[in-house]
Amino acid sequence: MSRRRNLEEEEDELSDLSSTASSQGSKRRRLNGDVEDEESEGELLPDSFRRSPRKHRHGAAIAGAEKHQAGSLVRIAVKNFVTYTRATFNCGPSLNMIIGPNGTGKSTLVCAICLGLGYKPSVLGRAKNIGEFVKHGSKEARIEVELAAKPGQRENTVIQHTITREGNKSAYKINGKVASHKEVMACVKSFNIQIDNLCQFLPQDRVVEFAQMTPVGLLESTQKAAAREEMEAWHVKLKILGQKRIEMQAKREEDLKQLDALEKRHAQQQVEVDRMRERQTLLTRLQALEMTRPALQYAQEKNKHDEMRRTKRQYEAELRDLTQQVAPALQETEQKEIYVRQLKEAVDEADRISKRFETEIEKKAKDAEDKANKISALEVERNAEINNYKKRIPEIQRLDREIKQMEDQRAEEPAAVDGASYNARIREKDLQIRELVRKAEDIKAQEADIKARAEAKSAEFAAIQNEIRDLQSASGQQTRKLMQASPDTLEAYKWLQTHQAEFKEKIYGPPLVECSVRDPRYAGALESLLMRGDFLTFTATNKDDWNKFRQICQNQLRLKDIHSKVAPKPLSFWESPMAKEALAEYGLDEFASDLLQGPEPVLSMLCDAVRLHRTGVSLHDSTEEQFERLQNSPIQSWVAGKNSYRVNRRREYGPSAVSTVVSQVRPAQFWNSSGGGDVEAIRQAQRKLRDIEVDAAELQEELQPIRQKLNELKEQRESLEDEKQAITTEKLDRQKARSEWEALPRKIQTMVERREEKQRHQNEIHDRLRDIAQRKQGLLLERAQLAIDHTIALERSMQIYEEMAELEIQLVEGESELGHLIQKSQRVRDMLEQRRVEIRDFEARIKEQTVICKRLVKEIQDAQRKRATLENGEQLEEIMTRWLQGLDLETGQPTDDERTSVEHLDGEIVSTRQRIELMHEGNPRIFEQFEQRGRDIEKVKDRIANFQTDLDSLNAQIDDLRRKWEPELDELVEKISAAFSHNFERIGCAGQVRVRKDDHDFREWAIQIEVKFRENEELAVLDSHRQSGGERAVSTIFYLMALQSMARSPFRVVDEINQGMDPRNERMVHERMVDIACSENTSQYFLVTPKLLNGLKYHPRMVVHVIYSGEEMPEAGSEGSMLDLSVLAQRARELGRVH
Repeated sequence: MSRRRNLEEEEDELSDLSSTASSQGSKRRRLNGDVEDEESEGELLPDSFRRSPRKHRHGAAIAGAEKHQAGSLVRIAVKNFVTYTRATFNCGPSLNMIIGPNGTGKSTLVCAICLGLGYKPSVLGRAKNIGEFVKHGSKEARIEVELAAKPGQRENTVIQHTITREGNKSAYKINGKVASHKEVMACVKSFNIQIDNLCQFLPQDRVVEFAQMTPVGLLESTQKAAAREEMEAWHVKLKILGQKRIEMQAKREEDLKQLDALEKRHAQQQVEVDRMRERQTLLTRLQALEMTRPALQYAQEKNKHDEMRRTKRQYEAELRDLTQQVAPALQETEQKEIYVRQLKEAVDEADRISKRFETEIEKKAKDAEDKANKISALEVERNAEINNYKKRIPEIQRLDREIKQMEDQRAEEPAAVDGASYNARIREKDLQIRELVRKAEDIKAQEADIKARAEAKSAEFAAIQNEIRDLQSASGQQTRKLMQASPDTLEAYKWLQTHQAEFKEKIYGPPLVECSVRDPRYAGALESLLMRGDFLTFTATNKDDWNKFRQICQNQLRLKDIHSKVAPKPLSFWESPMAKEALAEYGLDEFASDLLQGPEPVLSMLCDAVRLHRTGVSLHDSTEEQFERLQNSPIQSWVAGKNSYRVNRRREYGPSAVSTVVSQVRPAQFWNSSGGGDVEAIRQAQRKLRDIEVDAAELQEELQPIRQKLNELKEQRESLEDEKQAITTEKLDRQKARSEWEALPRKIQTMVERREEKQRHQNEIHDRLRDIAQRKQGLLLERAQLAIDHTIALERSMQIYEEMAELEIQLVEGESELGHLIQKSQRVRDMLEQRRVEIRDFEARIKEQTVICKRLVKEIQDAQRKRATLENGEQLEEIMTRWLQGLDLETGQPTDDERTSVEHLDGEIVSTRQRIELMHEGNPRIFEQFEQRGRDIEKVKDRIANFQTDLDSLNAQIDDLRRKWEPELDELVEKISAAFSHNFERIGCAGQVRVRKDDHDFREWAIQIEVKFRENEELAVLDSHRQSGGERAVSTIFYLMALQSMARSPFRVVDEINQGMDPRNERMVHERMVDIACSENTSQYFLVTPKLLNGLKYHPRMVVHVIYSGEEMPEAGSEGSMLDLSVLAQRARELGRVH
């Protein structure tokens, strides 16, 4: 009872009279009194007054009525809230009808319920800031809401909400204890109160919103309001699972597409991978062969080294033997020299004797002068022959030397020309040259990239210049406005400009860019007639073109914000309702269609869409007379001054059912003239131009080092070309030397033949000398015959002469032999020296060969260490072993190839390298990509294989939930539809409610309301376009009434739902509402209305709250008794007795 006392004390602060509510303003006073029941009520007052609540303490039940359901509203008290200074509302447990003129504060009670229970102002559709609900001139407002207790609770729950204007702050209490907003919302939800559900709480400003609620949203709100709590949870889970199923199916399709793309790419890359693997195998083989070369070369060089050492030892032995052999030859030469010297002395002596005898003979035999002359002639001939003999001796010796030199040259075979080695060196230079070319190409690519970037900058520079020109032009400004209004529409417009030829007939762009206003003063008026979509609509003159364009925008361009229509008629088809000259009588200047210029199909489309040809326009406001005349004229819409007017006529309600909608004309946004264009955009574009110029200069600076590097690479390439030419020249020289050596045998044979011919001439001379001597001897004998006395002398002279001739011959032969021996001994000495030189040369070559062998040993050891660190070391070892053992490199089988020479190995290396060069290097990451793609394919296949299991599991969950949810939903909607149809039948109309289902997406499940208000109509879906406001209001209240008996909410609020209803419908709707809301076991109901027809049905369970309002309302306590309904009721009974 202590809490109840506190509440009563607070109420004493609010008002001295607990049943009186007052609102004080600057011009009027508002009071709302609770009427106390009288025991002796008469029949003059309706049931609503007899059943009005008595004055009672908070939470007390109305006499004769059942208790409030848990969570229903027992009492609402406000202080300094909106227009109320302080007020208290004691609510009945069933239907509470709040009546009063417009502006008295009926909807303020609805606001108090919403905000008092902790909900945001957005639920009301009114002010956004909660501080705006504090009464003007006050700092804070207070709302107190008392909720009926739950079963088992001793006292009702009281929630207090204090609102502070400054800072828009809120403070809450529950049963007098401070509470957070979260605690308040938890408390409210525990009573199953859903203020944010339009099916439970429908404030005045959200009535239209309820009528415009989507069928999907209506289903969600209906479940919250009338279904079990599990139903909403099941639906949410079904939507989640259904979305998951859709996503899984989409993911599976993506996986299938991905798998197909991966497998196609895998198959395409298989050939490349095989080629790369073959190339990798060849690279491994090349690496192994190159590692094998040092070992094979070492064996070859070691053999050369050993052969050189053996040759050196042989030369040393030959030198010793030769030294021993030439000793007798040297001795023979010395003896021959002594012999020749002795012969010369004997010849000289014989010559002296011969001359002495010749003198003696001449003296004794002058007759023998002729013979002597002949002898002299023979002597001359003999001397000539001797001279010839001597002359040929040097030639024969020269030939002997040349033959010996050639034989020596022939003995020293020059090394074979290693063409492969030279070719390898040449190829190495070629590779280096190609590497430089490749580097140059890379740098040229960088140069080309920079040039491309520079060209891009240039193109961007030109594009921005064009953009500036566009910004300064009218068409460019309209295009920019189109971009601001709808980027999708601009993209479609640009596409259409470049693909217009793909259509049968011309498709026109949006009116925003295609049309213009003839007189800018009318721009705002014309824009007020068009919706946003009208400005952005493309116009086709051919339906096929329209379908094609729409499909391209949706499927190919993936654009969403696209509007398009077909111009149904030519512009001449649209005739205005009156002549242009007659507009002046109505205060209008022009028809809207005459003020707009553009392509005729576009204007025809606008006439069809917004009736421009039937809409008048004036720059001046209409007078009252003109307004009245226009309402009764054929013109149903017009723009006058700053206002737009549209006349609505409902023929089914008679000629008087006319309403005019007035809206304000806003300043023009699209067809306004902006003068010199967007200055800020132009300024930004000019800044971009300056930035591009700076970037272009930087790109030129980047080109300088690149061009310098290209020059350096060119010089390096020329140097390598020179080195390559030098190697080629050396190769040719060595090949020439080899060819000359191979020609030596033929030259030696020729020289030998020439020497033999010379020797044959010498022998002939020797024979002729003998013949001359014989002839001389005959002459001497003949001369001796002439001089007998000189016989002895002659004989002696002849003897001496013969001896001298023999001696001379022996001398010639001795000199010849001596010369030969001298030459022979010189040759032996030269041979000895040559051997010594050759031995020294071999020693040097052995040293060089030793260095080569050591170097090759080191290369072999380095290759072994490197091989040990490589991943393919074992593979390299196997290839090397197969090569050295003469096995096939591919199969490992024995072969007949001779592989002991480095030349053969070099040939194999060159062949392998050439095969590698024929295969381009390719992508170095191709194996990683190929293997990764293979793994990706397996993953995708696994996902696809596992997908069906997951999908089956998901479908099982969906089916289980659907079997529980769908039957209950169908049952619920059937009940709602039955009640809804019954309500419509009572007013002579028809209606039904059904579930719109979608087996694929539970998010698309919805409640669809279908109504029919006239006999000649079919049931039509209720929406905000097809039915009138009154029809929507009737449908809305009947749907809410259909939920009444099934609602889980403890109370429901409907604010001014009867706006727009005709009296007949309003009376029938009110009667149905009273019957349903006042029936047994229904939730509490609040109906707010400014209208009250006479003769309405009332029920003992309903409570009527009357809010008084007026300019001369009395102060409470002074004339307050005038507003006491009990006093008025008593006075009515007295008057009844008098009459």
